[in-house]
Amino acid sequence: MTTSFDSNVVVMNSRRFSISHGNHNNSNSSSSKTNNDNNVVVVAGKVSVEAEAGVDDAEKRMAAIELDHDATDRPLTGSTAHADGTGDFEVAYSDKKKKSIAWFSIIEDMGQGAYGQVKLAKYRHGRQNSITSDADKNNNNNNNDDDDDDDDDGLASVMVVLKYVTKRRILVDTWIRDRKLGTIPLEIHVLQYLRQYPHRNVVVMRDFFEDDVNYYIEMTPHVPGMDLFDYIELRERGTYMDEIECRSIFWQVASAVAHLHRAGVVHRDIKDENVILDQDGNIKLIDFGSAAYVKDAPFTVFVGTIDYAAPEVLRGQSYDGKKQDVWALGILLYTIIYKENPFYDSNEIINSELRVPYVLSDQSLALIRKMIDRNVDSRPTVDQVLQDPWLKDLINVDQAENLQPAS
Repeated sequence: MTTSFDSNVVVMNSRRFSISHGNHNNSNSSSSKTNNDNNVVVVAGKVSVEAEAGVDDAEKRMAAIELDHDATDRPLTGSTAHADGTGDFEVAYSDKKKKSIAWFSIIEDMGQGAYGQVKLAKYRHGRQNSITSDADKNNNNNNNDDDDDDDDDGLASVMVVLKYVTKRRILVDTWIRDRKLGTIPLEIHVLQYLRQYPHRNVVVMRDFFEDDVNYYIEMTPHVPGMDLFDYIELRERGTYMDEIECRSIFWQVASAVAHLHRAGVVHRDIKDENVILDQDGNIKLIDFGSAAYVKDAPFTVFVGTIDYAAPEVLRGQSYDGKKQDVWALGILLYTIIYKENPFYDSNEIINSELRVPYVLSDQSLALIRKMIDRNVDSRPTVDQVLQDPWLKDLINVDQAENLQPAS
């Protein structure tokens, strides 16, 4: 069942939820976190909340997928990956029917979102992770288990993040048919594809498995750390971030997004809650639940956070995923610098002038204005963002990285 609201309604997925009929929340806080189990869908000029589909709707989902099988049939077999997400590539996952949630001890809950929940876990004694990718080795040197035997002490120390993706909540157009794996969530397909192209600022999927209720996405934890939303709130109560720190955080996020775009992937839910910082200020871009392949553009459905949605999305127009990501980067940079959202509702996103509480620097403000440009044609690419004067003196190690599949 789908309930539609008028264009003044602002509904956030994940931990944000607000409904506005012209009243502004004038708090200086970037936003309040709440739990919301609804999915945001923007299509045909309406903002809708799609209720979770029951298991009985599986056949309808399958029928919808089959209508577009030519666009979604991206096999995971073979050994060659292409930057548009269409090529064959090697699967490196465990026997997903053999592995189960019983293999893990849950340590703590880490969050709740529209599609499920995220938990920190560790392998139980006598269990071992059946796969360790090269990308995972690069991102988790301290957690590797080099022994093949059942060394209880070593295995018990393997910490992972488990994202539960509830099957009945997965939206119709976020399933993808695969020759080898059958029909799986697009999120898992994209993360598996990105294993071939690891990046230091992009989360790595170690493995995935499923049962009758959930898919489980297993990832390397970025610990100790916190999401950027919490970090901004923490710094707002203490010492504000200086321009150097703001620039460092933003540059890492933009570098991650540039890498995704070069690999033929759009994230479509860039926001402070999907950026994790460790104690040294290194970031990981997480949550690919709204991700898609560039080749499937233009997009007509947006499943993400309205705070970060571009005007063309809110108007119900078809949109370019890369341009949406750049708009979201502009909102993110504004939030990092000013500790609040630049717009309070969807009408302001479409119509209002940018409010500027103060000028941190002329260059940082100029970059924000470039990215938050309602003219899609003049909105820069993420590579152009990285070449902006405000960022150009940072060492762009991304230029040394290429899209050769990991060996």
